[in-house]
Order: sequence, then structure tokens, then C-alpha cells
Amino acid sequence: MQLTHDDKRFLQSLSASELEACLNDIAQTSPTVAHELRQQLFKNQATRQEVADFFGVAVDTIDLWKRKGCPYEGITGVESKYDLEKVAKWLAHQKVIQIGGDDLQDQKLKAERLKLAEIKRKQLEGSLIDRNQLMGALVSWISLIRKGTQRFQRNFGDEAVEQLNELLDETMEAIERDFT
Repeated sequence: MQLTHDDKRFLQSLSASELEACLNDIAQTSPTVAHELRQQLFKNQATRQEVADFFGVAVDTIDLWKRKGCPYEGITGVESKYDLEKVAKWLAHQKVIQIGGDDLQDQKLKAERLKLAEIKRKQLEGSLIDRNQLMGALVSWISLIRKGTQRFQRNFGDEAVEQLNELLDETMEAIERDFT
């Protein structure tokens, strides 16, 4: 789904709580569409302060990064907007260039900060999946399939249902093993 410029303007005019409620309503009927909307709406939307908070640096540092070539979008007279993913990639590239004088501990700390920044970016985009929510959804889906086995039994017999239940049991064991 591609938002038009007018769609984006309308959605961006909503308060944060109104926008979140709207996206949650959409997610009830189509989680995929809600996810795509989140990505489109929040891409390139971080302010200098948000970027500074995200990376744990001062706002002045963002201005310095901008002068050094940090990617941003902006119009004269309007505050620049930043795509956190592009900034993180730019920073990673800068670290590769500047590593020379850093000791190993500093390099590890910086690498961990970049990983954390990537996780925070995914949280903001809504593309991180909560482990408990995923587990609950998987268990719910398997329960729905089990309920549907009655129709399956009428059409294909008891042996087919037994095989399907064995497969579902194996699937549940694999899910529990992978998520515990």
C-alpha cells in the first residue's frame, strides 16, 4: 500500500495518540497494512533531538555529523528530518574509517551502541515482534487448526486427523523449544 502525499499529510496532522489509535484499528483487520503504514509514516521523521536521544549524544553532535555528511532531508527554514537507519549506516561507515586510534574496548562499545540503535529503530518502526505476543499468536493459530480437524475428519477419515494432530504436536514442541 502506497500512501499519497495527502494521506501522509492527514495522518501526520493527527496527534500521536490519535495516530496510534488509527494504526491499532487498522492492525485489527490487517496487521501487514498497519506495519507498512508505520514504515511509510515514520521513515525520515526523526528530529535532531530525537536522533540525539536515540544515539545518546548531544544535539550539537548531530549538527557536527550533518556537516560531516550525515544523511538528512530538509528544506531551508524547516527543521531537518533524519532516517535513523540511514544515520546508523552512515555512523557505522564513519567508525570503519576512524577506527585507527580506538582501543578494542571502545570499538566493542561502539559496535554494541550501533546494535542497540538498530533495535531502537526497529521498535520505532514497529517491526520488532514481542516474543510473548508471537508465541501467543502461534498457539492460537494451532488451536484454530485443531478445531478445524472435525471437518478434515469428515472428509478424509480418522487416520488423516491422527497424522495432522501428530504434526501439530510436533509443531507445538518445536515452537516451545525455540521460544523457551
